[in-house]
Amino acid sequence: ELIKSGIWGGVVFLSVITIFFGVIMLQFFKNRNDLETLRIQLLTNQSQQVERTNDTQVKNSYRDIRDKQKKTYSFDVG
Repeated sequence: ELIKSGIWGGVVFLSVITIFFGVIMLQFFKNRNDLETLRIQLLTNQSQQVERTNDTQVKNSYRDIRDKQKKTYSFDVG
């Protein structure tokens, strides 16, 4: 009887811990996705602002930086 209750206690304890960690992990990944979306939004806003300016030098330098970022990013992934 004591062994049975011990086993059930262990099972309940483990399941509670698993659920707890699952919730934390879900929150963590959700936050990471939100950060990524925010970063993309910021980058698109920045590029739109640059495209609106009439100064060609600003546009060209921004495009160079953007192309370099794309190259390094694709290099990191691949």
